[in-house]
Amino acid sequence: MAILTTLCLGLAIALWTRSRFGPAAALFALLLFSFDPTVIANGRYTKHDIPVTLFAFLACAAWGAFLRDRRISRLVWAGLCFGLALVTKFSALFLVPVFALLYLIRWIERREGSAGHFVASMGAVAVIALAVGLAAYAPYARMLRPVGRAERVANPSIPMLRDIHATDPIGRLLRWTGGRLG
Repeated sequence: MAILTTLCLGLAIALWTRSRFGPAAALFALLLFSFDPTVIANGRYTKHDIPVTLFAFLACAAWGAFLRDRRISRLVWAGLCFGLALVTKFSALFLVPVFALLYLIRWIERREGSAGHFVASMGAVAVIALAVGLAAYAPYARMLRPVGRAERVANPSIPMLRDIHATDPIGRLLRWTGGRLG
């Protein structure tokens, strides 16, 4: 799956570049991508770097397409890809200022749009991304419900948030929170 994701990222870069700049530029972009040391080092491992890069790239491409033609379908794709990027790695929040900057650049170039349109568009992207996040984390929601001591003793296999083994700061915070809720 990791290699397939890397191939999908290369394909996305090539197709987007071809649509914007032509086939020669697409081949050159694919060549640069293929020989990038980071891609060579991480492209075959199951990590979050390549998938978040894929989803961030697709989100930016969809947002740019939305800014060009103002179609709702492009906005939905931007929201879906932004949500998938956030689900993959929380540091994908960097896309919020990137979207704002792209909107500003488009406004400077064409004098299209307004602050209200920007807020509505970003709100729609945020709602769609939130729906993706809720769908992705829905299986873990049952771990947040409070479980009484008697129920826990009667059924010790009930998964609880405080049972998560975590070494990172966010995981420790979640474990501490789970311990206080249960």
